[in-house]
Amino acid sequence: MKTNEERLNELLAHLDSLDHIHVDEIPQIDLYMDQVTTFMEKHLGELKRYPEDKVLTKTMINNYAKNNLLPSPVKKKYTQEHILLLVFIYYFKNLLSFTDIETVLSYNKFLGPAIEDSFVPEEIKEICKKDGKQLLMINSSFSAATEEENEQIDEMTAIVKSYDSGGMITGEGPLTKDLTTIADKDFIVTSILSTLAIFIIVAICFKSFTIPIVVVGSIELAIFINEAIPFFTGTVIPFIAPTVISCVQLGATVDYAILLTTRFREELQRGHDRMNAMRIAANAADRSIMSSALVFFCATFGVYLTCNIEMIKSICSMLARGSVISAIVIFFFLTPLLLVCERIISKTSLSWSGTKPNGRSKKANGRPSPVDSSGGNQSESKKTK
Repeated sequence: MKTNEERLNELLAHLDSLDHIHVDEIPQIDLYMDQVTTFMEKHLGELKRYPEDKVLTKTMINNYAKNNLLPSPVKKKYTQEHILLLVFIYYFKNLLSFTDIETVLSYNKFLGPAIEDSFVPEEIKEICKKDGKQLLMINSSFSAATEEENEQIDEMTAIVKSYDSGGMITGEGPLTKDLTTIADKDFIVTSILSTLAIFIIVAICFKSFTIPIVVVGSIELAIFINEAIPFFTGTVIPFIAPTVISCVQLGATVDYAILLTTRFREELQRGHDRMNAMRIAANAADRSIMSSALVFFCATFGVYLTCNIEMIKSICSMLARGSVISAIVIFFFLTPLLLVCERIISKTSLSWSGTKPNGRSKKANGRPSPVDSSGGNQSESKKTK
């Protein structure tokens, strides 16, 4: 017959042989509900009383959440803390009631709804309570500037305003949300004003109505492509990035566009047809545009590589990419656009070119007009000779 000590040792040995979950066995990534139930079944299956029993089901998880034993999942995913709580609940649900488990898990139930008023210094009371108003500290499980936290802030603001129209919610989340809202409004205002200013300046310089449309359209296309890349790639950018990028890239791209357009007009005024004028203008302007774009790229990309501030790194990476995009748009979009719209431009501009609408050089006394030494009507000159 076994003694009590032997039976106790056998029970302890049996308990020690049972499978249990170590903290380092819990995945470091968030899991969906199906993955959680599979994980629990795999590691705690030996503790089941009957083989047909389930360690954890979806209904159990939902019931735990309804009874405030388990926080709500984040985007339908359960973190490592969720799994630890589920393990704790599984071990103790056969020994304790849900109310007892909630008391153990809940800090507020354990500590009470508030700290005893007599323990709070009078200086702190004056800060937290004054003139019938009270300061409340609220923590959110979501990160600042996320859609989930912004929704929480809107809901809390509505609740506060329903009791006190002068009540306010402050902190990192609300301040970031307000800054984002202000930055969005500033982006719209600065984009409209800067684009309008560039339109007027180009219109006055070229004495044209269509040239500003062509130039500004090309510039805005380059900016749109640069700012659309983070959207399609799912990259999170600082809230001030659109305003900074649009202004800086606008200033850089307008130089490229005006340089190419001015040289194209000069070659037309020298008597070249559209194709030859654009060929000469592109050959002459490509070095200046590429040099400027590469210098701008190297400066911003260098800051991106060396800076440790995430906001500056993100903005500089977009500026570096924008310099390349702007140069590509000027060469491959503005160039053919000027060729296609040249006849319309010549009719809506003053002193645009010295060519006829058909694109041929003007002639005086049967002789070709002087042409640039870099190209032009060499074959026509030979025939005249």
